Amino acid sequence: MKLRDDTLQVHERQMDLLILEELACSPAFGRWFLGQTGHTGAGSLELLRLLRSDSTYDGEADFLVVHATTAGSRALLIDNKLGVASTCSHPERFRTRGQTGIAAGCWQKFATVLTAPRHYLAEVDEAVFDCKVPYEAIRQAIAAHGDPARIACKLKLLDCSMAKAI
Repeated sequence: MKLRDDTLQVHERQMDLLILEELACSPAFGRWFLGQTGHTGAGSLELLRLLRSDSTYDGEADFLVVHATTAGSRALLIDNKLGVASTCSHPERFRTRGQTGIAAGCWQKFATVLTAPRHYLAEVDEAVFDCKVPYEAIRQAIAAHGDPARIACKLKLLDCSMAKAI
């Protein structure tokens, strides 16, 4: 079956799930993504927690990834934007939440991450998030690390999401 561009309605939650599925199912993509967020550790990829729409008193992360490191564990508090303006307080709440997680023993380190189309990321102040991962780079990584039959729909979703955000 072939997907046409005009048949897809892409929403942010679909992009959340697409990225989370790749993290859960593709070790090569997982290593690449963690590298984009500043993780330099070698060895096998071990995900300890992978949650979508994870909320606490300090706000909601579109998704939370906690992975093993040589020094314990590291959380990624990820804000994913398809085209809606970022809430100004997200990065500060993410930092508070990251520190709270350290104090509670949930993880030893954390990073705040923004995923979005490249043109959207260009509008966000460099210092606001620890890391920015553009959809365009995610698309390239999925294409490079996946089974062509399995990823055709995902690549189409990414293409449509990038076009929608313009």
